[in-house]
Amino acid sequence: MTTENRTNLVPDLSTLSVADSVLRPLDKELLEPQFYPDPVVFRASLEKLNKDDIELKKNLTSNKATLRVLAPYLKTIYTDQKRIIETARIKRATKTKDVKLLYDRKSTDVMRASPDVLEKFETIIAIHETADVLKTLIKANNVVSYMVNSDKGELYQNPRHIVSSTSKLTSKIEQGTTMAAYSAFTKDYVMSDSVFADGRFPLGLGYETSITKYAMCVPVKTPDDKLVAIYELTRGAYESAFTKRDLQIVLAVTAWMGVSITQNELYNSLMREQDLTDHLLHITDIYHCEYADVDKTLSDIAMLAREVVGAERCNLYVVDKESKGALIVEEYDQGSSNQELFKKRTKKTIESDGSVLSKVLFNKQIVNTHHPNLEVGPEGELVVRSLLCVPIICDKTAIGAIQMTNKRNEIKFDKKDEEMLEKFSTFCAINVNHSKSHNRVYKSELQNKMNLEMAMYHLKPCVHEREATNTSRNSVTTSPDQFFTFGWSPTQEDLPRVAELTMCLFQEVFGNKFMHSHNVQNFILTVQKCYRPNPYHNFLHAFYATHTMANIIIRNQNFFSEIERRALMVAALCQDVDHPGSSNIFIHMKKHHLSELYSSSPLENHHFAVARLIIDQSNLFKNLKTDVYEVLLQEIYNNIIATDITLYFQFIQELRQSVDNKSFSFQEPSDRRLVKNFLMLACSLSDQTMPLPMGKKIADRIHEEMFRLGDIESLGGNELLPCMDRDDIDMIPEERIQFLSVVVLPCVQVVSNIFSAFVAVEENVKLLLEQWKELVLTKDQDMWKPQESYKS
Repeated sequence: MTTENRTNLVPDLSTLSVADSVLRPLDKELLEPQFYPDPVVFRASLEKLNKDDIELKKNLTSNKATLRVLAPYLKTIYTDQKRIIETARIKRATKTKDVKLLYDRKSTDVMRASPDVLEKFETIIAIHETADVLKTLIKANNVVSYMVNSDKGELYQNPRHIVSSTSKLTSKIEQGTTMAAYSAFTKDYVMSDSVFADGRFPLGLGYETSITKYAMCVPVKTPDDKLVAIYELTRGAYESAFTKRDLQIVLAVTAWMGVSITQNELYNSLMREQDLTDHLLHITDIYHCEYADVDKTLSDIAMLAREVVGAERCNLYVVDKESKGALIVEEYDQGSSNQELFKKRTKKTIESDGSVLSKVLFNKQIVNTHHPNLEVGPEGELVVRSLLCVPIICDKTAIGAIQMTNKRNEIKFDKKDEEMLEKFSTFCAINVNHSKSHNRVYKSELQNKMNLEMAMYHLKPCVHEREATNTSRNSVTTSPDQFFTFGWSPTQEDLPRVAELTMCLFQEVFGNKFMHSHNVQNFILTVQKCYRPNPYHNFLHAFYATHTMANIIIRNQNFFSEIERRALMVAALCQDVDHPGSSNIFIHMKKHHLSELYSSSPLENHHFAVARLIIDQSNLFKNLKTDVYEVLLQEIYNNIIATDITLYFQFIQELRQSVDNKSFSFQEPSDRRLVKNFLMLACSLSDQTMPLPMGKKIADRIHEEMFRLGDIESLGGNELLPCMDRDDIDMIPEERIQFLSVVVLPCVQVVSNIFSAFVAVEENVKLLLEQWKELVLTKDQDMWKPQESYKS
């Protein structure tokens, strides 16, 4: 049958120009067929098939030969079949200028408002206000409050309560000086009826006054016995002495004050951690959204940490690699403005020599030390009074360190500083690890692009290949005899020109103008190159499937929409492209990267991925609108996935439900999808329907491919599936009979009940079954043993 002597009921939509597509809506014609058959007759046939299927199911569960031949498919690890087609790489949008301004402003505000300073300021205010309350309650003549610095062992007189120009703002906490220093030293209250004559504190109150005689000092302590402040209350010589009742009032108030300060510190600590966590998450979110690079993000985190812990200087170290037992690290140091960290060009080598960085990076321990004369740096320009260095841990490995130098206004860093810096190191670890992962992914993407460019260059059909195809097509004015019949099979002379014959099939289905306006030649030649030289899953197998599909579509043009025709033809040709010669069960057993990439039907998903790559590279459907093209891709995907033979049993179950519900309709999308699934599977199995002797050659190729997998397993010392064992070749006829009976024949019967011309294929299957059964009965082993040419 040729295009010239066949009436095309569906117009060749590919011949329309771009201008035509603007003038008339093509979507409906592209996506919908012109004819829906009456499903009543088909339902009756399905009911009969359903009864036959019940018998097959009994055979399936009881016949060991059947289980043997289906083992590679029944054991496939199987989950969800839903796959989403990626149409384009999603590009992340960078943050707007408004977000940048908000980010910078928020960073500045948080870094300026050091929570430690705020916390101490609140405490000082509370001490002030409570001092005034105590003065009123016990009717003291004067009150002085002192703040305590336990680390330095000093008292700081509150400026608000400086009573004399001769009083000292700062004094040591020790005995033998002032009354306040004595109370701070003992951490206990002290009372005196003659403060300037009391031998316990020779310096009296520490300032000169002619009227003060009675004095009382009471410490403010937290529940954990931490000294916070000292209250000094006095009365003049002409007033009465402080009583026991006065002392009780002051002790009660100071006890309450100590508890309040503790609760306030805890509250401020929680709020501080919450604010810092929110801000660090904000920084991390900005970075992960590709707004800032890793150096800027690490700098922001480290500088914020410097302000929070109150350090003069900050350094950051990130491990680059290990070399001969030493660590090569990248060092970030403060710039001249002290507002940002900059990565040094020269990397630093850290030996396991007991130094601060050595302890942190090799032993993963926190180093917190202080020494008044400690010097670091190659030139000794920085005098280090105190130093805190915390490891940056990721997956139990030190990947860096964050170091703070010289605690402002303090002798050393405390436990709170350690805890706070550990939190910052966690965020540093997140960003460093993300940066390394991002760089690896980015480099892999670049490498993949290079590999893809190289692969597509070498896969692109050469000029001489295209010329040879054109010459061959021009020299053959007519197709081979009986070419457009289901039983046709290429002869030995036809094999070199299988690609040209494939183009004849596309031309017959779509017409001449489609072939000229689309890059069909490049597409087919590239697909041919992408098939591996497997014994069975090769380009010849794809040709058989495409030949069968073309014969069905030619005879039933009105049944399919234009998109369905294109998707079915492309899927038939690409159903096993780049097939590795193995099976899905083998892919899963070996934990091949395809099984990691796709949770189900890994081979079929890979075939579609390769097919789409070739479609895009060859611009096969460049004239389709985007939305229609997406529908086409989804159709191709569904068609190729349907060739996973493990899904056959699922299709049968869905078919049975449709028959039971008497709801089958060719207009129902799910039922229509089911028909195309059976059609794809039938075309994929069509080469296995050829009667002997061609059927014998196809069987040889199938089993040789399985035997090669068995050879690989034998070399690894693994147990073989029976169908992969060369020593069990005597089981081949029985396996063929079972596979044809359980899978091939029922599938072909479903299709022949829809498309009457396919009955010829059904008859071929029945004939082939009888031929194999006759071989089993006659024990003609010489006939069914695999050909020597396929033995490894």
